[in-house]
Amino acid sequence: MGCRKDNHVRNMSRRPQGRHRAERLSRRRWSGERRSPGSLGPSGLAAGAVVATAAAFTVASAVTQDERAAVTDSGAQAPASARPTEAVEASPNAATDRRKPVTRGAPSTRTKPKRDGDPAWLRSCTASDQATSHPNGSLPAGELCGLPVGSSHALHPDAAEAWSRLDDRYRSEFGEGICVTDSYRSIEAQEQVFEAKPDLAADPGTSRHGWGIALDLCGGAESYSSATHAWLRRNGPDLGWDNPQWARSDGSKPEPWHWEFSAR
Repeated sequence: MGCRKDNHVRNMSRRPQGRHRAERLSRRRWSGERRSPGSLGPSGLAAGAVVATAAAFTVASAVTQDERAAVTDSGAQAPASARPTEAVEASPNAATDRRKPVTRGAPSTRTKPKRDGDPAWLRSCTASDQATSHPNGSLPAGELCGLPVGSSHALHPDAAEAWSRLDDRYRSEFGEGICVTDSYRSIEAQEQVFEAKPDLAADPGTSRHGWGIALDLCGGAESYSSATHAWLRRNGPDLGWDNPQWARSDGSKPEPWHWEFSAR
């Protein structure tokens, strides 16, 4: 009798533990309770990481394939914002252009065919394809055409031809040729003029005289009110020569004597 009682007591002491465990499991299932990540062991964390990585790779692959399909179907390229190296298109000759001398204002090298009635000094003048490849104020003698006035006046061949036409017309009107005081200027001559007249002369290396396409005239042309200047203003532009806007009486730097060749 005593033994049965003892066994009964021991059995009763075990029941609460089993019942409590069952109740905890039941509550966990019904409440949706889950174990926190911190309660997972190393193997659980590793498995979770593998699953997450695989999912991310799957999504990325799908996006990449979709983009490729879109490009293949439409034939379109990525927008400029996605191609930073192509955002700014450079000139194909940008590197070469940086090495070239400044040629702003240089005349073209197309020399017009000479006419049978042209004077001998003009028929011998030609401009090569290299006429504008030299720095301003450094044109070689072979790229210039000497004028039959004075002993050292010269122009680019195209400008010289236009001047010859203008001079012929001027002679028929006034009985004498156009008076010239200055024409092509070497870089050294430009530096000397700039040093002597900094307010009037262009910066050395930028003057139109340095390309052989500018003349300083005299014989009345240096006065806006003279008959010579008025005649030149009427006839010069038709033959490619004009007193530029900045050099006129209402210009930024009045120079009635300064004329430029512009028909190029």
